[in-house]
Amino acid sequence: MKIIWRILLVIWFCAWTAVGVIMYLETPKQIEKDKNFKAQRIDPIVDATKDFIKSNNRIPTEVEFSRMTVNNDKELITEYEYLPDELKSKIRLTDWGNDTYAIAIWRGEWFEGYISNNDTYVLNDYSITDGILGLIYSIVFGLLPTFLTIVVSKLK
Repeated sequence: MKIIWRILLVIWFCAWTAVGVIMYLETPKQIEKDKNFKAQRIDPIVDATKDFIKSNNRIPTEVEFSRMTVNNDKELITEYEYLPDELKSKIRLTDWGNDTYAIAIWRGEWFEGYISNNDTYVLNDYSITDGILGLIYSIVFGLLPTFLTIVVSKLK
C-alpha cells in the first residue's frame, strides 16, 4: 500500500508542477493580451468619452455613451455606489466629485476600466512576478500531500 501511495504522491506532484510550469510559460502571452486589451478596448472608448466631454462640456448620457461603443460590455458609471469592486478599490467616496465618471469593461471574470479622477486605469497588470508566484504555489500545492504524509507518519 505504501508503494501505491508514493506513486500517487509523485503523480500528484508532477501534475501540479506541470500546471505551474504551463502557467509560467503562458505569462508573456497573458502580459501581451493585457496590453492589447487596454490599447484596443479601453483606450478608444476613454478617448471618445474625453472628446465628447471636451466638445459638449458634460459627461455623456447612457444613450450617448452606448452610441460610442461597439460592444455592450462597457458601462459608463457616474455614481460611486455603482462602481464594481475592482474599480471601487482605486478611489474613495470622498474623492468622487460631480464631474467624476468611470468606464467599466467586463473582462470575462473581472472588470477593468478607467476612472476620470486622476486619469486612473484599473487593469489586470499580470506580470512575470505573478507567473513565478503561480509556479511556486503550484509546486507547494503539489508537495502538500507529501508533507502531510510525513507529518502523519511521524505522529504514529
